[in-house]
Amino acid sequence: MSDELFRKAFGDEQPTHIGTGWVSGVSAVFLGLLGLGGTLCLRFPQLLTLPDARAKYPVEIMRVLIQGVILTAFVLAAVSGMEREYIRMKLDENGWNISKTAEVIGTPRSNLYKKLEQYQISQETDG
Repeated sequence: MSDELFRKAFGDEQPTHIGTGWVSGVSAVFLGLLGLGGTLCLRFPQLLTLPDARAKYPVEIMRVLIQGVILTAFVLAAVSGMEREYIRMKLDENGWNISKTAEVIGTPRSNLYKKLEQYQISQETDG
C-alpha cells in the first residue's frame, strides 16, 4: 500500500523496501528537517519554544544533540546511494562480467543478481 502511495506522490518506480537505500534516504531527509527545526528553535526561542520548557533544557546539550542529528542525516544520505553506485562502478570496471564482479565484491553471483534486480541496474540503462 505505501509503495503505491509513494509511486503516485513522487512518480518514482524505484523500490522502497529495506536494503534499497530508500529507508536511509528517507531517514536522512527526516533527520535533516528535524535538525533544521531544532536549529530554528535555538535561534528563535521566543517564537518557537515555550518559556517553561526553555527553563528546563540545557542549551549546550541541545546543541550537541542537534549536531548529532545533522551529522547522522549526512551519514544516512551518503549510505543510501553508496552500495548502488559501488556495484555500478565494479560492473563497469569488469566489463559487466557478473561472475568476475561478484568475485571482486566478495558476494555469491546469485546475491549480485538479486542486487541488480533490487536496484534496477541493467547494462541497457546504465552503460
